[in-house]
Amino acid sequence: MNKLSVIKQLTACLVSAFAVTSAFALTACNEEVKPPVGKSGVAVCNAIEGIEKTEYVFCISKTAETYKTYLDAINDVIASTDVDDLIDRYLALDSRYMYYFLNELTIEYKTGNPINIYTGICSPYQFSGAYGSSVDGVDMYLWVKVANNLRMKPVFNDWGYKSSYNAVKNGNGDIFASAVAKTDEVVADFYVSDVYSTGYQQIVSDKNEAFTAISQLKGKKIGVMSGRLGQSIVDKAIKSGELKDSGSEIIVYDTDAEAYADYKLQGCDVIVADEYSAKAMLKSK
Repeated sequence: MNKLSVIKQLTACLVSAFAVTSAFALTACNEEVKPPVGKSGVAVCNAIEGIEKTEYVFCISKTAETYKTYLDAINDVIASTDVDDLIDRYLALDSRYMYYFLNELTIEYKTGNPINIYTGICSPYQFSGAYGSSVDGVDMYLWVKVANNLRMKPVFNDWGYKSSYNAVKNGNGDIFASAVAKTDEVVADFYVSDVYSTGYQQIVSDKNEAFTAISQLKGKKIGVMSGRLGQSIVDKAIKSGELKDSGSEIIVYDTDAEAYADYKLQGCDVIVADEYSAKAMLKSK
């Protein structure tokens, strides 16, 4: 047999072997790979399994000389206000026609001694209000009540979550009001108010996927808000938990509005957010 015939025979054998191997591989793949989920274009949010409700508090600087006055005043307002109803009414508003403090409150002492309140957007606790910064929402409503009761002027500083946290911790501001989750770190860094709201951590996803567990987010681009509890949960899951080495990626946004806008553009696959923030996002579509 000449060399050409030998090569042809070897090639034929290799092709046959490759065909058999490929068929086997395809069969194996077909058994393991599920058909892709068709996107509906409709987002939903579901509580994350295994994570308890988050408790939200207001933070007062440990350097504030009048911290006891502020603490007593905000706790009195929390006790005398139906905060759940307040949240529901803010969520019910058309996002195009937000009302400054629900049209129920005004700042009564515009020339009084200031209370410096630092915040960042996390609807419906804070959102862009009458002056284009996060000066409306549940937190602002409660602190306007406090300021009126104390005959003081509330001064709102929209610095974002992390910058606001550090400003008040370091004594550059009096109050940190940004739907702050009550954690050991927060309790160590500030005087904290009574719990004024609670809510689950949620996954915002397409309704055809409707994720309910962090472990279901393997390989996903996961949007979170900077400094919030959702970022800590996802970061831990990727570094040492159920998403480790899974190909999941964390994408950090400054506000929930930015996160949801990018989600709709498919810049991230899902969002992990505080419960009422997630509900506000879905309502803003």
